[in-house]
Amino acid sequence: MIDGIRAVLDAQSVVLLAEEAWGQVVGELLADLDRIHRQRARPATQIEEAFLSYRFGEVRVAVCGFGPGTGARTLAEIGNSTRQPPA
Repeated sequence: MIDGIRAVLDAQSVVLLAEEAWGQVVGELLADLDRIHRQRARPATQIEEAFLSYRFGEVRVAVCGFGPGTGARTLAEIGNSTRQPPA
């Protein structure tokens, strides 16, 4: 995504006043966006790994057709379906 934005900006042929100053601002914003994108991906990866390490995680992905993200959310919201109801 970030590389695509940079490619479009590099391909422009019109030169504007203060373009260099705006280029710095846009470059800094792109760096921030890239950092935020990487930070956002980190917990998703951790959740996926945790769900797949759950003893029925891979089975639920295969049988139910859930992805690890949906499976983890379902497990968090409705709990462990293998536990017995209270007597």
